[in-house]
Amino acid sequence: LWRRRRSRKALSAFLESAIKRNKPVALLLRTGERLEGIVHWADMGALLLELSDGTGELVVQRHIVDDWELA
Repeated sequence: LWRRRRSRKALSAFLESAIKRNKPVALLLRTGERLEGIVHWADMGALLLELSDGTGELVVQRHIVDDWELA
């Protein structure tokens, strides 16, 4: 059985804090890809990430986020 290392509530709290403090985040996806940038909004299903490499904004579905940290 596949399980995440950290809870969805922990992700919600992390995103809320990053948005309030305007801090860049790093998201590790289930695919192994790492995305870095500023979170502009987040809800229970997705988040909007302004990518730090300047390529634009990306809506990321929360279910694909496996791990996270401040960038």
